[in-house]
Amino acid sequence: MMTLNLWFNPFFMIAPYIMLAENYGIASHILETMLLWSWMVQFMFGISDSISALKMEGTFTNVLMAPCSFLQFQFMEFLFLVLDNTCMTVVTLTLTKLILGVTVENPGMFALEVYLTAFSLFCFSIGYSVLVLKYKKISGINSFLQQVFGFLSGYTYSIKKYPYILRFVSYCLPLTYGILFSEQKYSLTPVQAVSWFIVSLVFLIIGAPLLEKGIRDMKRRGDEEEW
Repeated sequence: MMTLNLWFNPFFMIAPYIMLAENYGIASHILETMLLWSWMVQFMFGISDSISALKMEGTFTNVLMAPCSFLQFQFMEFLFLVLDNTCMTVVTLTLTKLILGVTVENPGMFALEVYLTAFSLFCFSIGYSVLVLKYKKISGINSFLQQVFGFLSGYTYSIKKYPYILRFVSYCLPLTYGILFSEQKYSLTPVQAVSWFIVSLVFLIIGAPLLEKGIRDMKRRGDEEEW
């Protein structure tokens, strides 16, 4: 039942944005960007914030005792979320087509856009996991941060219209490039493509060792559970 709720809920969340965007002739684009943002939300909850959930459930110790690293465990969560979010995306696209008469311009290119963005969001989630592990209270503002990251990435308003300093911050977020890919009719400039790769790689390369170090420090403190 919870899975069905997660599959159908995004439509009701993004429908008002799409209906408003129809007045400006950008409904298809907003549909794509809001779906990408929904993927980021699920990754932040399912990969990064799952640390807090596992600790509160008292099952984090079991995960750490598994014959794989925690990073490998998160990668398996990533694969599950890709499957889960693919189902969510198909359901949402079906409902928007049937109820609102709006769909993506090119389903094949949109699929490429989604899965490229998904991998970059996995890298981002690894970096964000470090913050979740280090600062317990960050889970309390997770929903707020998702809105901030969505705004900075341009999910409803093009970052090209942002002030220079704000635009610089936007280019440090992987989701931005997935949205630009949609905005620019499924294309990126060479600089944007390389920047997307570098930004994603930085989150992964810096986040992975810091995450493993955080896990080791937590084990030393005996802080595997949270009540």
